[in-house]
Amino acid sequence: MKVEKAKQSMEQGKISIEEISNDPGYSDASNFIKVSKKISGITPSEFKTKQKENT
Repeated sequence: MKVEKAKQSMEQGKISIEEISNDPGYSDASNFIKVSKKISGITPSEFKTKQKENT
């Protein structure tokens, strides 16, 4: 659920990957990236790149 919320924030340009990684439950940016890739199949950077290509 946190990953989906993070994706929504990134879509809206509200928050960076580093800011998301400060959320309780993620020990650091690397941990968030690993969890995100496991759940979504892509890294947050790949997600942001795809969002930019679609706009």
